Amino acid sequence: MKSLKTFLLILTASVSSIALADLGHRETVDGDGCWDGKHNFVKGGKDCMTVTSASWITDDELKVVYKNTCNYRIYAKFCNALNNNNNDCSSDGILPFRTTYLITANASGSYSYMAVGSDDRQSDWICASRIAGDNWYAMN
Repeated sequence: MKSLKTFLLILTASVSSIALADLGHRETVDGDGCWDGKHNFVKGGKDCMTVTSASWITDDELKVVYKNTCNYRIYAKFCNALNNNNNDCSSDGILPFRTTYLITANASGSYSYMAVGSDDRQSDWICASRIAGDNWYAMN
């Protein structure tokens, strides 16, 4: 009986966290599938995109790994700074709990990123413009 109670408690906690994530998504998603890319069920929700690692592959080659920690797809832009004060940037749609990475040669060691929620890949640029606005295009 004790193991059944433990199982039910774990099941209830899991369902509750999924429901909270859905609530946060539903509160901010628009008709194009754009949303703010944050964990909204937590007051002052954190960004869905996190850096899981940043490491040097060689003396000047940097690899930064990014992860989507939300239950819905995000569209991300990420840049690794170069030694010449320019940036090596890329963008990608990242599925829930998946990772992507950027490897840059002649890297300085600095990096930056931002993400928006984009449920439909055909709306990525619409979402980037609508949610991040000028900040998206200033990052290059």
